[in-house]
Amino acid sequence: LGSESRAAAKGTVARATLLQAVLVPSCALLVPTVLIRTILMPRYLQSAPKIFPVAAVGTILGSVFVLTPLAVAGVPAYVPLALDDLEEPNKVAVEARARELGTAPRVFSGRNVY
Repeated sequence: LGSESRAAAKGTVARATLLQAVLVPSCALLVPTVLIRTILMPRYLQSAPKIFPVAAVGTILGSVFVLTPLAVAGVPAYVPLALDDLEEPNKVAVEARARELGTAPRVFSGRNVY
C-alpha cells in the first residue's frame, strides 16, 4: 500500500511503544532488580557475601542478553491491520487485489520499528 496508510502507522507506533516503553525497560531494569532484591539478597548477602556479586552480575547479564532478546522476538514483525481501519483508496485496492488473487483480503504492517 505504501507509506501513506494511517492504520499502518498506528500499528507501527503501538509496536514501538510496546518495545521501547514496556518490554525492553522491564527486561533490562525491572526484572534484575526484583530478582536481586527478592531472591539473591536474602539468600547470599549474609550467608555467602562472595557469591552475591557474581550472582547479581549473572542475573543482570542474563536479563539483558537473554531475556530482552526473547521478549523482543515475541513481538510480531508483521502486525495485521483491520480492513475497516484503512483509508478508502487503500481498502478498495486491497479488495481488488484479493479478488484478483482469489484470496481473503488482508493487510499486514511490516514497517521496521528501528
